[in-house]
Amino acid sequence: MKQIIVIGIIFFLTACVHFSPAPDDRLFDTLDVDKDGTVTMEELGNQELVIETEEDGTKGVHQADDADEAESTTPMTFEQKRRLLEDVDQNKDGSINRQEWNRASPEGFVFWKF
Repeated sequence: MKQIIVIGIIFFLTACVHFSPAPDDRLFDTLDVDKDGTVTMEELGNQELVIETEEDGTKGVHQADDADEAESTTPMTFEQKRRLLEDVDQNKDGSINRQEWNRASPEGFVFWKF
């Protein structure tokens, strides 16, 4: 009986992880204000984003929140947002689609060289 319960718990936890939206999808959905499947410079420029420096020195971008008062975060400038869009926009159409976004943020955190 214990084995069945353990297997059920493992299955449930695995299903929850598999079916929950990835963090990068949620951020992409937030940035895509008009819900057309792309993030334009206008949409990106109007968002409060921060650059966070990890302990290992890597830097990433995420949406600003109340926890961003730490020294490890700095607000993104408009110029940095423009450069981010240009770097992530692989097909150079002036916007970031979900495929481009997912390539740039495989773990829900946009890693970018500043």
